[in-house]
Amino acid sequence: MRILALIYQKICKGDVRMHKWMTPGAQSLIKRILVPNPKTRITMADIKVDEWFKQDYTPAKPNEDEVLSIQENIELLNQLIISHSDNQL
Repeated sequence: MRILALIYQKICKGDVRMHKWMTPGAQSLIKRILVPNPKTRITMADIKVDEWFKQDYTPAKPNEDEVLSIQENIELLNQLIISHSDNQL
C-alpha cells in the first residue's frame, strides 16, 4: 500500500522521469498527458493530432461499453487529482 501512495504522490506532483531511450516526441507527449492540472493537461483531441502519436497510428474502433469505461476512468482520475490538489492548499 505504501508503494501505491508513493505513486499517487508522484502523479499528483507531475513528478516523472523519462527513459533516455525514449524519443523527444514521446517524452513531450507523456509529460503533457501527466500534467496534474486537468485544466492545462493535453486533451484527447490534441493527443490525436500530436505528430509523435500519429506515427504509424491506426485508430481502434472500441465498442460503446469500452468508450464509456475509459471516459469514466478519466473522470474519476481527474476528480481524485482535483481533490488531492484542493487538500494541498
